[in-house]
Amino acid sequence: MLKRLKSLFIIEEENNTPTAPKKVEAKKKPIINDVPINKNAKSSDKFITNLLKAIESNNLEGFDYLEYKQSLKSLSQMDMDEATKFNSAFAMAKTMGANKKILIDSANHYLSILKTEESKFNDAYEKQQHKQVGIRQEKLISIESSIKKKEEQIKKLQEEIKNSKKEFELKKNEINEASAKVAQTRDEFIASYKSVSDQISNDIERMNKYLTT
Repeated sequence: MLKRLKSLFIIEEENNTPTAPKKVEAKKKPIINDVPINKNAKSSDKFITNLLKAIESNNLEGFDYLEYKQSLKSLSQMDMDEATKFNSAFAMAKTMGANKKILIDSANHYLSILKTEESKFNDAYEKQQHKQVGIRQEKLISIESSIKKKEEQIKKLQEEIKNSKKEFELKKNEINEASAKVAQTRDEFIASYKSVSDQISNDIERMNKYLTT
């Protein structure tokens, strides 16, 4: 099932490297506390897999959006325009007892599953941000304060100040490295999330455009 879902949301290139399909231009703000997101961030296979596993574990019974998307994929190589593809797949869906409302409601259901995963990730991200960066920042402030006090002392403390400055630079470098690592993880998740959610949102828009009740 997971392999089938991946085939629906990931395109295999000629070099067999999986990439996300072209995405719709997003109008939403960045999802993590309005933090600017690296525009060059790419989706991660790990996060794509985790998101699709969440969809898989919450798969609705019967013919729904996922089966409809499978039908669309089957028609992807056919020489027909987009509206014809959507309606041809819809004709098949009707024979399986589905209708436009079922398809769109189920697609929104899977979007809600993704939103739940987003919320879980945000919680984990905030904890890691505090653990990997916040605590070090607090330590950095403490060291900086210690440095200032030592600089006011007599000459015999100069060596201690020198050593504290070295520690300060070390901690600052650790923060930069930790911050970059956490930001990369955040950006990979966001790119993965948008890769999947944008496809579903785009399909919903086109279903509303092309399908009749």
